[in-house]
Amino acid sequence: TGGTALYDGRNLLELKPAFGSGLVTALARIDGWPVGVIASQPASLVGSLTPDACSKATRLLCLCDAFGLPVVFLQDTPGFLVGTAVEHERLLAGAMLFLEALCLTRVPKLTVVLRKAFGLAFFSMGGPGMGSDLLVAWPGAEIGFMEALDQFARNFENKILSVAGALAHAAAELDQSAHAMSEMADE
Repeated sequence: TGGTALYDGRNLLELKPAFGSGLVTALARIDGWPVGVIASQPASLVGSLTPDACSKATRLLCLCDAFGLPVVFLQDTPGFLVGTAVEHERLLAGAMLFLEALCLTRVPKLTVVLRKAFGLAFFSMGGPGMGSDLLVAWPGAEIGFMEALDQFARNFENKILSVAGALAHAAAELDQSAHAMSEMADE
């Protein structure tokens, strides 16, 4: 697989591969040393963080902290998944537990931004101020922050445009009606 250059040969044990598929969590050996790995999986939901992915990462962080294993984060995430479905699945609660586990973990943490890291997910995956001992970015990696209004506009752009179009159409009809009534009154 593509990750064989990172870890030693066949010394990779992926944990819960069918659960929270936006993240890969694994135990591996790097230069003979055991580590925990939390990596974005852009092939699933473009690597967005979901409630299940947050739960999966939280459990690995707790496991690594309990056994003194360093954690390696590999980031390629556009952010947290948004929408009513994930809100009903308690995304905020899962994200808060993930951040709490990250802040309370006492083991060494290394973060590598591979391609993109946006919004709160950048911090949740071992970004600045979250206790990472080393944070590096691959050349050409994009790191960005989203204003809440910008994110809202991106998510609901089509709805906003259709409502704006309907309002413009209604305003034009009202203007025509007002003009017709004005002509009738002048007669």
